[in-house]
Amino acid sequence: MLDVKTGQVRNLAAGWTAPVSYPSTAVFSPDGTQIAFAASDLSAYPEGGAIPRIYTVAVAGGEPRSIADASGYLTDWVQLSATG
Repeated sequence: MLDVKTGQVRNLAAGWTAPVSYPSTAVFSPDGTQIAFAASDLSAYPEGGAIPRIYTVAVAGGEPRSIADASGYLTDWVQLSATG
């Protein structure tokens, strides 16, 4: 992540223990506190293949959290609500 005001670069993936690889198409949440991105879960390697997932991670840092077993190109952040 690049802070455009200061030019400081911070690697949000530094220190992750989750087997996440090939992150792409990151989008910020409307309040700027989270980032959603598509990536591959490599936890099944070497026996199995990579599992495409959608993750979120706090801008402040921390472990990514899997929110969907899917792949795709994220273009916007949307809030899904439960119906019923």
